[in-house]
Amino acid sequence: MRTVDAFLKGYKPAFLEIPHTKFTTEKLDLLLSKYPYVDEKAYDLLNGNVFYLFFQNQSVYARFQTEIERISFTKGEIDRLLGDILGFPPKAIDFYIRMMTEKRNGNIDAFQRMKNRKIGMIYCGCSFGSDVNDFVENALWLLDKYPYEEAKEDGMFVRIGLESRLLVPIGSYRELTEFHEYIMQQSSVVPV
Repeated sequence: MRTVDAFLKGYKPAFLEIPHTKFTTEKLDLLLSKYPYVDEKAYDLLNGNVFYLFFQNQSVYARFQTEIERISFTKGEIDRLLGDILGFPPKAIDFYIRMMTEKRNGNIDAFQRMKNRKIGMIYCGCSFGSDVNDFVENALWLLDKYPYEEAKEDGMFVRIGLESRLLVPIGSYRELTEFHEYIMQQSSVVPV
């Protein structure tokens, strides 16, 4: 399910649109007319890049406004706020922030070790990086946060490196843990 479709169906709390990219939605006019949003004119969240951050309703928008007033606009704080409002698992947000902090601080070895443990996860319009060690917890979090039958039918996927997407069995906890063992064996991902 595309991110914009998950948002339009009311599944996702927010949707980030970055115009003029290969994933740009054709539904921008609809979004602009129907949903509350902020853009780069209100807040520099993406290093001066043009964006629209749409909110499902005024309540989500108000929560964003409250949270943004509390931060000092460091890159980590912005990343955490965006990850949370876009509906990503907390462990995935933490992993991304730690990895990018290592990169920004010039700790290339630490950054590379984390990057080697990174897998992509895709479910219900959410697409994000995760530490392979957090796979089961993140998968369970997604299934709890987005319990929609349509999302389950559409499937959950992981991507390891440049490999094609692998369908995640989400029928039981046992299937998730067995799949976790499988992806640990099939990849060059190094556990901690």
